[in-house]
Amino acid sequence: MKPKKTNRIKEYFAQWTTFEKLWLMIFTCINIYLFFAWHDTWVGFAASLTGMLCVVLTAKARVSSFYFGLVNILTYSYVAFQSKYYGDAMLNMLFFLPMTFPGIYYWRKNSKKVESDKKVIIRSLPLGKKVLWFLISILAIVDYSLRFAGEEKVRASNNETLKKMYQERGIDFYTISGGYNERFQRARALVENLFVKK
Repeated sequence: MKPKKTNRIKEYFAQWTTFEKLWLMIFTCINIYLFFAWHDTWVGFAASLTGMLCVVLTAKARVSSFYFGLVNILTYSYVAFQSKYYGDAMLNMLFFLPMTFPGIYYWRKNSKKVESDKKVIIRSLPLGKKVLWFLISILAIVDYSLRFAGEEKVRASNNETLKKMYQERGIDFYTISGGYNERFQRARALVENLFVKK
């Protein structure tokens, strides 16, 4: 007796509602239309389509979201770099790309097989670790901003714009100058003051 052939695509979408299938088809068609309407590149199209699929599959708790995400990271980083969106390119290449591999590993490690479907065990970080990661992120952003935030003329122009916006809203604006260590210490003191203000 021959083993029964299975339709992998049909199996893959078996748990999807009609709404989810329609949503996916409609937004895939929108992506295709925009590709032609905006005369986009194939790399841009791949970035758009894989980004959408990554988000949808993440919501559906599918490990395959990481594989579409990986393609999205690489293609969107290229598009962002070409468009001089260096922050987006760095976010994708320095954070999302390295985090993809532990994500796949832990997803597979913390999942169990239930009727040929992967059910993911989800846990949240304790409050203390959330706060710790938040503070580390703030310090990393301040540190990065002080060292690499654009050319001198661009930084000066941005500072003037921010200063005007802050003054209009009655918010204190600080200009930090000096060497790297001086700027870092001043920025750190200002951030610390935010947490101890009465």
